[in-house]
Amino acid sequence: MYIPRYCPIDRLVSDRVRRTRSMPYPLDECPSKLRFYSHARYALDGAVAALELGPGDTVLLPAFVCPVVATPFRARNITVRFFEVSSRGTALIEDAIRKADASTKALVLVDYFGFPQPSQEEFGQFCTERGIWLIRNCAHAFLSTLDNTPVGVVGDLVVFSFRKTLGVPDGAALVLNRPGLTLSSHAYRYDVCWQLGGTTARLVQAVQSRLGVGPIKWEPRLSSFRPFHSAMSPLTRALLPRIDFQWVADQRRANFAAWLGLLGSSGPCRPLHGSLPEGVVPLVFPAVVDDPDLAVTVLRRAGSYAARMWRSLPDSASRVEFPEAAWLADRVVALPVHQGVSPRQIDALASLLRDRLGRSDRDG
Repeated sequence: MYIPRYCPIDRLVSDRVRRTRSMPYPLDECPSKLRFYSHARYALDGAVAALELGPGDTVLLPAFVCPVVATPFRARNITVRFFEVSSRGTALIEDAIRKADASTKALVLVDYFGFPQPSQEEFGQFCTERGIWLIRNCAHAFLSTLDNTPVGVVGDLVVFSFRKTLGVPDGAALVLNRPGLTLSSHAYRYDVCWQLGGTTARLVQAVQSRLGVGPIKWEPRLSSFRPFHSAMSPLTRALLPRIDFQWVADQRRANFAAWLGLLGSSGPCRPLHGSLPEGVVPLVFPAVVDDPDLAVTVLRRAGSYAARMWRSLPDSASRVEFPEAAWLADRVVALPVHQGVSPRQIDALASLLRDRLGRSDRDG
C-alpha cells in the first residue's frame, strides 16, 4: 500500500479528464480581483501587502493554526495576537472581540479541514462594524459551500489552495472581495526550480501509488518565503480547466463517510466531526486520537499518509490562555480522504488503527 499526502497526479489526468464546462468559485471570478500563486502562503503574503499593514498594526489569528500563517505579518513587524478556537474547531468570536483594540487592523478566519466556520457571518459583521479587514484562509476549503454559497464569499480578502484539494503540482489564489483593494506590485514570477521539483515528486508518487510501493522521504519544501511572490505553474493552469471538480468533491465526501462508518464515536480514535454537512468538501478526516504519535507511526509504516495537525500552538500563544486550541493540537490527526484513496484501503487502515490503538489502550 502507498497513499501519499495528495491525490496522485495521474488520477486527475487519466479517465477523469474532460474539459470542465463551468469553473467553481473562485476560478470563475473576474480576473481583476483574482491572482494566482504557487502556494497559499504567497497568496496570504499578497493579501497582507494589499492591505499595506505595517509596524504599529495588530492582526488577530486563531490560536490553532499553521505556524506559517503568522510569517507574512511578523515579516512586516505587525503585532500578532491570538483568539481561542473551541475543541470542535470553531473560532470563538467572543474571544476575538475581547482581544481586538484600536490597533487591530485585520483578523484571519480559518476554515479547518474543509468545514466552513459556522459563525462566519458574525465575524463579518463584527469586522465591518470595527473597521477590521477580514481575511479568510480557505486553504482547506476549496469547493466547500455553506447554505449553497461558496466558502470565501464572506470576507474582504480570501486565500485558496488548489494543490491541497486537487493534487496538482502547485496552485493557490487570492481573491479581493472588497471594492477599492488592489493587488500589490510585489515582484511576481515563476519559481522554476521548485515547480520542477514539485512536479517530479508528484509524478514519482503517482508511479509509487500504482505499484503500491513507497514511500520515499523526499519532497521539495519551502523553508521560508522567497523574496518574490511565486506564480502558479503553467502545468497547473493547463490542468485546472480539465478537472472534474464534482467528481473530486463526491470522492472526498464518500471517503470521509467511509471513515465515519468505520470509526466509532468513542474509543482511542474517533471523529472530530460526527457528521458531514451538505456542501462540505473535506480536505482530510480529522480524527481525535488519544495517542496521536502512535497512530501516525502505525499508518506511515503501513505506507499511508497521516500527520499531526500542527502539533503545538504558535509561538507566543500560551497553552494556559488557549486550552481548547491546545487540546486540538495535542490530539488531532489528519487521515487521508483524497480522490486517490480507495474504500478498501480506508477499511484496511481503520482496522489497523483499531487493532494497534485498542491494544495500546488495553496495555496502558
